Amino acid sequence: MITFKRFQRDKGEEVMTNEENHKNYSNIVKRNKEKIKGGISMRRFTRILLITGVIMLIFSGPALASLYVGTWDSVSGDIETGIWEETLLGSYPEYIGSTSSQQSTGGQWSSTAVRGNSTYSDVYWDSSLGLFAQDFVTTYSQSDYYFEFFDNGEYTADLTGTAEYTIYFTTGGSYSGVSTITWQGEGIVNEDTNFYVQCLATGEEDYNDGTSHYGDVGYAQLKLTTIPIPSAVWLLGSGLFGLVGIRRRF
Repeated sequence: MITFKRFQRDKGEEVMTNEENHKNYSNIVKRNKEKIKGGISMRRFTRILLITGVIMLIFSGPALASLYVGTWDSVSGDIETGIWEETLLGSYPEYIGSTSSQQSTGGQWSSTAVRGNSTYSDVYWDSSLGLFAQDFVTTYSQSDYYFEFFDNGEYTADLTGTAEYTIYFTTGGSYSGVSTITWQGEGIVNEDTNFYVQCLATGEEDYNDGTSHYGDVGYAQLKLTTIPIPSAVWLLGSGLFGLVGIRRRF
């Protein structure tokens, strides 16, 4: 095929031949195909991200349908009362390493604990009782807190907690008794880390021989809350919706 070039004499501009026109047209078509292909890839990429984000949002929520948030206690009759016992180890007043246990009367809940340490006030005179007194806050590391929920499901939790109480002494310095003991503990439900459990119990001391003591748990409370969805998940979600907006714009 023979092609010719000619010039516009009045402007001095080159007029492209048929072969050059065909070549330029082919390049334009090729670029357009690449743009279309890139658009399809972006669409697929956005779709994959959206699906991934939805899956993460779904599984970041509570997985156990039987658990739900709320507060229950022994006054309403939903939570059982029980008994407690502690074997004293170490020396007064810390008794570090002492082991204790609590258990409800019907086996609805139970826990074990080990003393970490105690912080305590100076001994002072309680004129209303006519006794010397010393206030304590004892830390505990609890493990395998067990409770049965209302669906008869069995759950455990790793708890850390404290006990607050006051010890009383006579003027001669001998042990006279202890005030009402208040235990508090909190931790993650092991079977579903989307739930947080908080426990509260109060009890009286019925016996103390200096090596062990025990008593009744007169009040018990269980509170379940859900842990907020991690901020990273929300950020991912907002980023995905941002990509959708950008794609629609362009």
